[in-house]
Amino acid sequence: MTKNDQRTVLVVDDEPGHRLMVRAVLEDVGWKVAEAPNGEKALAMLDAVQPHVALVDMKMPGMDGVTLMRELHARTPDLPVVLLTAFGSVGSAVEAMKQGAFNYLTKPADNDELAAVLEKSYEYRRLIDENARLRLPQDEAIVGGSANIARVRELIDLAGP
Repeated sequence: MTKNDQRTVLVVDDEPGHRLMVRAVLEDVGWKVAEAPNGEKALAMLDAVQPHVALVDMKMPGMDGVTLMRELHARTPDLPVVLLTAFGSVGSAVEAMKQGAFNYLTKPADNDELAAVLEKSYEYRRLIDENARLRLPQDEAIVGGSANIARVRELIDLAGP
């Protein structure tokens, strides 16, 4: 995740009015919002933005949302991607989830639902990152030279094998 603690979302949509509405809703609930009008610009700004979540429109000129999601996952595998479309159907939602979408919303998304889905996406990302951090090798050095610490070292040596 990013070094700062503020939740960051990358909103990718070719409709400026929709990006503006999403920005207003999400900033009101504490998100930092980065916007891109298409997939190519989103990929170009990915490293600089380091989003916790991506909200991606399915239908855009050039690179569509599913293709962008694949590219985002290739570069940032743990990035939750929420796909957003005006042409929603159960079939396309199922297909999007099979392709790796974290969730799927139809336009216009209810403001509370949008905020809740992104919050859930953020929590998922936070847990993935915490799990990865906890799996890193821990420093095994025991600091101290007292008799008690020496005894702990002896017990570790006995129990270890």
